[in-house]
Amino acid sequence: MLVKKYNTQISTIFITSLSILTLLLLVGIFISTALISLSEALIFIVCVILFIINNTARQQIINIFQLPPIKAGILLIGLIISFTFISDASYSDSLEYAFKYRELLLFPLLIFILNNKLWKQIIYYGFLIGMILVLIHSYLQFFGLVENSSSLGEQNTSIVGRISGAIMLAFACFAFLEEMLRYKNGYKFWLGLTLFLLSSFALLYYFNGRTG
Repeated sequence: MLVKKYNTQISTIFITSLSILTLLLLVGIFISTALISLSEALIFIVCVILFIINNTARQQIINIFQLPPIKAGILLIGLIISFTFISDASYSDSLEYAFKYRELLLFPLLIFILNNKLWKQIIYYGFLIGMILVLIHSYLQFFGLVENSSSLGEQNTSIVGRISGAIMLAFACFAFLEEMLRYKNGYKFWLGLTLFLLSSFALLYYFNGRTG
């Protein structure tokens, strides 16, 4: 009985740690690619440990890998890795590019982690708050109120850059629209509408790396 209680406590600690690491991963999107890599590596390690020690978590993770979108992602990364062996490029270069798609393996783990309603909301609204701050910074750059510090010629793209920023902003546009449609009137409706319009304009004219 004591052993079972101890294992449950350990599993709870690991699951909480995964939620915190996912939050750090979100923060890393906006401030540090090194933090992204570190968070991803720790998420993989903790998930493997939890997979080994907790039967319930193991079955949940296995079930997630049975979902058709996840199967498609695994197949895709399998194809990418297999083509590294027939590519004309060197193995080091091929594997480097294949490694860029490691997030395809991270998606099922994030589905498992964000099964908690509270943490799901924290991560979701944390992302939207981050994108609102990016939007504010972008418009301040556009109007010359703050220095445009981009060294890549990607003007008015805040700290996230043109291509990666456009991908995130596209998701944010949809989320702002969804939040707006959730309310029929009141300040939340107008706030959602304003953010949707501002983010749509920015996506078209500032972050035009992935407009389509």
